[in-house]
Amino acid sequence: MKNFNLLLLLFFNFIILKLKSQSSVVSRNSSASEASFRLKTMHREIAVYSLNNYTIFSRIYKGEKVYICNTQMYRTFETAYSCLKRLNLVNRRNQSIKNQYNPYEKLNTESLLGTIPIARSIWNIVWKRCDYKCFSINNYAYLREGLLKEINMLRQIHNVKPLKMTSSLTATAQKHAKMLSMSGKITFLQKFWFHGETIGASLYLIANTMVNKWYEESKYYNYRKGLSYKNLQMFTQLIWKGSKEIGIGIQGKEHVIYIVCKFYPKGNVRGKFTSNVLPR
Repeated sequence: MKNFNLLLLLFFNFIILKLKSQSSVVSRNSSASEASFRLKTMHREIAVYSLNNYTIFSRIYKGEKVYICNTQMYRTFETAYSCLKRLNLVNRRNQSIKNQYNPYEKLNTESLLGTIPIARSIWNIVWKRCDYKCFSINNYAYLREGLLKEINMLRQIHNVKPLKMTSSLTATAQKHAKMLSMSGKITFLQKFWFHGETIGASLYLIANTMVNKWYEESKYYNYRKGLSYKNLQMFTQLIWKGSKEIGIGIQGKEHVIYIVCKFYPKGNVRGKFTSNVLPR
């Protein structure tokens, strides 16, 4: 009986040692798989902006582009950039820091664009060789011209006529942009006017991506039903067939540029979407 118990004890010890060995192999395989997954994830991330050995990355998460700063995920580049500011990596008011680096050299503007291929191609045609040092000349004159050109090229692929810039609409848009820069808030005024509008605020370095961001809303538009899945109306106003004229206001304050576009006649009129928002 004692011999039987001894054999039984030895058998169970053997089984336990075997299970531990298998567990160790599984653990090593699991660790290797996790490391492989992390490596693949890193390969999908694109460096967008680097400063003082820190970098903002972009990647696609659940079908949407997000930005990563200090391991945290943000929906917009501007909020990720604010993360860098909170880490005391960016302080444009400090002249000594400004003299230490050129912010244009490490900015991958193209990585901030939307995911629509034709819109990216149009952006490259208009802006590829023009960064902030280029489009800020003469009080943003080239930025204004480039935005108009980009809008009209986007309208062209939707088979609608180009917009004509007018001095009166531009003056109105400029007043609105200045008001936004003073308040620091995005406020729409179209309920009180006979024209439509598109509005945005951007980090000064990437103000030339604004129209591309507005056009990205087209991913959520249903042309057959004439409505947006997310109730977004920047894209629809941009290509609204009935709009004929435009004014563009641009106002900078600190590290932010505010852009306001006024359209006449106004777009986004209820019941008129299917006849004015045409597919590509």
